Amino acid sequence: MMFNEAAGKEDVVHLSIGQPDFDTPAPVIEAMVQALHEGKTRYALDSGVPEFREAIGGYYERTQGIQVHPEEVLVTDGAVEAITLTLQAFISPGDEVILLEPAFVVYAPFIQMIGGVPVSVVTRVEDGYIPDPGEVEAAVTPRTRMILVNSPCNPTGSTYPVQVLRELAAVARRHGLLLGSDEVYEQLVYDQEGNYPSMLTLEPDRDRLFVFHSLSKTYAMTGIRVGWVVTGHSNWRLLQKLHTFTTTVANTPGQWAGIEALTGDQSFISPMVSEYRERRNLALDLLQDIPHLSSYTPGGAFYIFPRYDLDLDADTFCLRLLEEARVCCIPGTGFGDSCRRAFRISYAVGPDTIREGLRRIRQWLTRF
Repeated sequence: MMFNEAAGKEDVVHLSIGQPDFDTPAPVIEAMVQALHEGKTRYALDSGVPEFREAIGGYYERTQGIQVHPEEVLVTDGAVEAITLTLQAFISPGDEVILLEPAFVVYAPFIQMIGGVPVSVVTRVEDGYIPDPGEVEAAVTPRTRMILVNSPCNPTGSTYPVQVLRELAAVARRHGLLLGSDEVYEQLVYDQEGNYPSMLTLEPDRDRLFVFHSLSKTYAMTGIRVGWVVTGHSNWRLLQKLHTFTTTVANTPGQWAGIEALTGDQSFISPMVSEYRERRNLALDLLQDIPHLSSYTPGGAFYIFPRYDLDLDADTFCLRLLEEARVCCIPGTGFGDSCRRAFRISYAVGPDTIREGLRRIRQWLTRF
């Protein structure tokens, strides 16, 4: 059945969008507008606006209590560029990269594009999608080059306990592997006291470590496309050269906005996190009454990744859900081979949308 939502004839509930529904903080917008008026629209340094790189260092000192020097920071066109630059620079054809599945959709395809081999260590819904470091270590072979970690995780929202992060870092260290840590949801954590630890606090050898981050999620700046990678300076120089001859430079006025984001008033973050926590709890309460689904309690980000027990692949499941129930979710297929009976729900939407979307899903699944 075909339909045309754009024509205004269809009522679709969107639980698919992986971006904040909060507005970018007004002072951040004002800083970007001021940068535009001041003519800061030309190329910045390829490594990033120096003041912004210093602000990133200040961010880690404030949130993690550690020193990050500007010469360890490369500013990129969002975190995705930081990740793909790193893979392109340090993964050779035939090299294996261990992924913790379900894994963000970019990882495996890009590894394959450059001739690498993604090796998935599957996490399970009954474990809250928390990886077993022993299973990760068992997946290491002589061809393994890197372990890539994403916590809080997209698509599961799982937030790995500190001890698990520490053990994953230890696995990489024991085998002389590179360690990538995608931390874009680092401040969107709901069930623990204090700041969630960056891998920078757990792995002292920055010549083996790559930490990826961006302004997109915490500061609701997904379209402005500013991110960064933190790594040892010898790695940094190679990434800088590759960045220069591909993207050239990240969004210049966006970097000036980023200075305000990282150094300005942070008081909006706590209420935003509280709102996400309430939405998550609402979604979890409603999911308990929906047949055929197996769920868990995600600790961060703004996603839930339920499994279902129907004999439908995820693409068919989500297409039918869209056509028959008018609810748009993301099929699990893109997140790994083990995810063909799963789908992603985003609760980066208002409570009324969550209620209506899950009401429709419940009504639709009850038919089965």
